[in-house]
This record gives sequence, C-alpha cells and structure tokens, in this order.
Amino acid sequence: MNFGYETPSSVAMFLGQDGIFLGVQPSSEVNVVKLTNDVEKVVNELNAGVLSKEQLEIQWLNDDRPYIVGSVDLVQKNIMIGGVLAIFILILFLRSISPTAVVSVAIPISIIGTFIILSAMGRSLNTISLAGISFAVGMLVDSAIVVLENIDRHRKSGDPIFEAAYKG
Repeated sequence: MNFGYETPSSVAMFLGQDGIFLGVQPSSEVNVVKLTNDVEKVVNELNAGVLSKEQLEIQWLNDDRPYIVGSVDLVQKNIMIGGVLAIFILILFLRSISPTAVVSVAIPISIIGTFIILSAMGRSLNTISLAGISFAVGMLVDSAIVVLENIDRHRKSGDPIFEAAYKG
C-alpha cells in the first residue's frame, strides 16, 4: 500500500464550497467491497472524532459497492438457474435419473472445488471469476452429456458397465 499526496493544481468545489477530494485507488488483488467497508469505518470514526471537533466532515461521492454486490448476486442467481435448467433438460432428454444424478452432483462439486482453489490461491471472488464459473458449468454439462451418451453407446453394444464407463 502506497500513501502520498499530489501538489494542488486546481480548485476543488463541492456544493459551492471549497473542498479537498480524497481518493482510494485499490490494487488489482484487493477485494473492493472489503476495502470500501474498511475505509467507510475509518471515515465514520474520523467524522465522529477529530473532524467533528474542527467542524469538518468527509462525505462520500462515489461508492461502487452496490454495483459490485448486485453484479455478483446476479451472476450467482444465473449460475443457480442455469444448473437447475441443465438438470431439467438432462432428465427430459436422457430420460434416466442415474446419469442426471451424476451431472447434478458434478456441478456443485466442481463449483465448490473452484471456490476452494480460488481461496487457496488468495484470489477474491469477482464478477469475472463468477462469469468464468458460469461458463464452466455450461462446459461441464455439455461434456457430461457427450460422455454419458458415449457410455450409453458402449453399454448398448454389449460392454460391461465398468468397461463402458472407462471407454466412454
């Protein structure tokens, strides 16, 4: 984290009064929502303490938290809806519970595994990583359908179940 200041080169006005604009520029590996929550806590403490005595106040001009939280919630909902629809389509076309159950279990296992790996690597969850997970769920379902169809083809040609699974 780097702290610094810039030499004044212009006048800052807020609601017709002189002001000073402070900005917090997060680095790429920072969780913006957590950082903004931490900064808000410090600003509230300053407003209630030192700045209050000097009749000064820090006011928020921009807050990206609602957009970020809303985007993450939307992607999470889309992943859930996509998973449920994929399971429904699998039941509809495969007409069998056991292959559908395999894919239905594989989806949450792969998503949970992804969250564990992201956490272990110190990566924060963001809209881009959630979009990647939603694409991966689609690829997982597509690959599972191809593999299940291939296993079914081997079973129909007379292979035992374990050999059909291995070949599929």
